Amino acid sequence: MSPDSVGINGNGAVEDNYHVMAGWGRDIMAVGNSAGIGGLELMIGDSLYRLGVLPNDTVNNVENTIFNIVTEGPVRSILHLATTTGTPMAPIAPIALEEQPAIWPGMCAYRNTAKISGLQVDELLLVGMNNLDTTDSLKEIPVNDKWVVLLT
Repeated sequence: MSPDSVGINGNGAVEDNYHVMAGWGRDIMAVGNSAGIGGLELMIGDSLYRLGVLPNDTVNNVENTIFNIVTEGPVRSILHLATTTGTPMAPIAPIALEEQPAIWPGMCAYRNTAKISGLQVDELLLVGMNNLDTTDSLKEIPVNDKWVVLLT
């Protein structure tokens, strides 16, 4: 999906270096302090709570993350991440999140299947999306009673 050194400097520390051109290319979507493409946030009332942490965040709400490579090769690559949040997200109760991003040759995007548990009635899950080219509006495609595809 990306080289294993992306976001890691020569000393092995996390660094925002993946927007700089390198031999493998670069991340074209600098997102600043947003959730990012596919990033998840919760909305309670009019307040947003990011699920995860950036290097400059002062509060880390990730208690534990388990990362596995499901498959990696020329046909497709699939990762699996299981994350639990901790108490710094007050007033939010701990949340369990599983994600399975996948990418394959010729795909100019990625597919992420996410499952979240622990949401309360007043919490709304938000997903970060890109809409830099507003020529076409957001498309909403109902799949069934529970799922909707959103694409730009």
